[in-house]
Amino acid sequence: MKRIDLVRLIEGLVGELSPEGREAWEEMEQVALLGPSEKDDHPSELLRIWEAQVTPENEAVLKALILLRIGLVAEYPAEDTSRREAREFRRLCAIKAAQVVDHAEGRPVDPDMTAEQAIARLSRSQDG
Repeated sequence: MKRIDLVRLIEGLVGELSPEGREAWEEMEQVALLGPSEKDDHPSELLRIWEAQVTPENEAVLKALILLRIGLVAEYPAEDTSRREAREFRRLCAIKAAQVVDHAEGRPVDPDMTAEQAIARLSRSQDG
């Protein structure tokens, strides 16, 4: 799976969020971009945002966005990560994100979902 596939899915899913959900996502992204501080309160700040701002209507989409974002940036910390390993990790993150959305919507979760099915599922979510 290419990085651009995840970028497009992220952009589409952000559009599904309510204004409050979008604000929470933007704050979480900002915290993630800044990285851990000297006090190492990075995880607690993300948790504070989640607990204070995430509503049930936005929860599944935000979980999917987090998984896709992890897939997008996870290859950077490991200098020895091969392109194939990075593509595989992105593929797994997209599949998990689609499964989260399916579960939240009460749909059966396909344990054998392919990356192509995940992209189609998340894209349908954006269209519907």
